[in-house]
Amino acid sequence: MNRCILVLTALAMLHTPSGAQSQAKPDQQTQKRALRLLLEGDSSIAPYSFQELYKRGSERNCEISFAAGENDAYDARVILTSDAGSVWCSPTTTHSITPWTEWLFYGSAVVLMRNGKLLFTVSRSGFSGGAVRGLLIKELIDDFQVYYPTLKSQDSAVTSSVTNLPAAAPQDKPVEKTPAGLPEKPGVYYSAPAGTAGPAGLTRLSEVSVSRLRTTGAGKALLSWGLSEVRTANTYNGEQASTQIAEPQPMFLVRTIHAAVHDAVIIRLDKKKGFRELPITAVSLRGSKFLADDKIVSHATVDLIGNDVFRVIPKLQLKPGEYILRLAGSEDGEGYEFGVVSARK
Repeated sequence: MNRCILVLTALAMLHTPSGAQSQAKPDQQTQKRALRLLLEGDSSIAPYSFQELYKRGSERNCEISFAAGENDAYDARVILTSDAGSVWCSPTTTHSITPWTEWLFYGSAVVLMRNGKLLFTVSRSGFSGGAVRGLLIKELIDDFQVYYPTLKSQDSAVTSSVTNLPAAAPQDKPVEKTPAGLPEKPGVYYSAPAGTAGPAGLTRLSEVSVSRLRTTGAGKALLSWGLSEVRTANTYNGEQASTQIAEPQPMFLVRTIHAAVHDAVIIRLDKKKGFRELPITAVSLRGSKFLADDKIVSHATVDLIGNDVFRVIPKLQLKPGEYILRLAGSEDGEGYEFGVVSARK
């Protein structure tokens, strides 16, 4: 029976999916788009990337074509690189009986505008070379959707300088001006409007990560021969976040360094004595359930409003409670914490 409980507990941990699984895919673009790329890179990834970029672009309603060289017209220059490394795992430092070699694959992309200015970068790593390449290309396409107006505005700027006429507006929504007073330091800032409870202005949210993985129900599972559930939950220090917001649909400003924000979700935490927690899994002999998705209370509208500055607003109003804002691509359990309180207080 002790073995049964250990198996259930292990299954509960193994069924804890990555943060990427608990986030929604970005909305598909309805307007047909087109990008012409000058693609360069290592022989290990460049040949694969031509076909995969075209395929992923078609899925996002964006036609991808490729320039023949530097003298050919293009919207962005993409430099790809990938490699692999290994580490020798000794039985003296692991629970294994025999030693083995652990391989790690990684890839990166640097995207430049025609004038040579850095637009954004992407990097991915993992235990499978194919999976790393696939994730890298997928995020490239996602980020191109965010920076599409910026890339297409290059054509308007060239036309304006040559003809000395006002630049034509790009087809997509133009990028707004970066809000005044936004700090240069990367992070997530709550933008409090005048008239709300508390000071108006910008407040930087604290970044939060899991303090420990909490497992409950093992005793009941033992007494019920495994029919009762063993539950796991991520816990976070403190009963409440340092930033408390008195409006149900707050606006956040995210400043990055050459990285795009193309999706975000709001996750509600359960408030406990001395800590907060996010239920993850429930496992028994009857089966397993993933509980974290039930705690996603709202997706967010994300807009590029300045150079590496994004506006994030929940699509739904939030009830009083404790929350985490999780950006697409965040590590498991990471995010930015805040609380919502009644405006009457």
